Amino acid sequence: MTLNTWARTWETLQRAAIGDEALWLAGHNDLTAGGLTHLTLAPGRASATATDRHRATPAHPTITLPVLTDDQITAWQAASPTCGHHQAVRTGKLPDCLTNPGHTGGVPAQPAFEETTFSCDCGTSPCRHIAALTHAVTARLSSRPADYATLRGLPEHPAQPPAASADQPVTTTRTTPRGKTHIPAHHAWAWYRECAEPPPAAHLHTRTNRRTGIQTPGPYGSSRTRA
Repeated sequence: MTLNTWARTWETLQRAAIGDEALWLAGHNDLTAGGLTHLTLAPGRASATATDRHRATPAHPTITLPVLTDDQITAWQAASPTCGHHQAVRTGKLPDCLTNPGHTGGVPAQPAFEETTFSCDCGTSPCRHIAALTHAVTARLSSRPADYATLRGLPEHPAQPPAASADQPVTTTRTTPRGKTHIPAHHAWAWYRECAEPPPAAHLHTRTNRRTGIQTPGPYGSSRTRA
């Protein structure tokens, strides 16, 4: 997954706020396993539902960060009046120039990591559910960078088209140099059981049983035929 400016900005902020590399990696593993659903982004807040094989009930991690104040919004809107970012924001885009305080009236696009707070009903914070949520938001911003404006409470930011169905697992994918999106086999199998259509733009690797002709998801690499 290639990170754009806003996904990288979010990831850097949350990684510093969590401050635990083992926990950070555990959250990534949980997300990769499809353990997160109902990802929701709102002004100053990101939340989701996390499943955990060690818990009988789902956990509900939430990340809270400060939204822009009225004075900050005024300064943001008045800065660099001839820059095209004003129109871009109104049409649902978030140009990279807004990482430059000179284009935002001195208002930082990224809050300090000390201003980020975590909560989760699993009883521990930060926890692996929080870490999984941070990675899920990074993945969302990689495909919808303007959603960062929603998190910061930028009023000019229009509503985005709806994302994927909230009850589908949030996962990560990787893209090869040839442009094919690869989905882990266990994700493909879960999708196969629940959905009539395969994941969009996905290149699913399968094994084919010669006797039965039945195809099942296989590992990464070229499709293989099994006797």
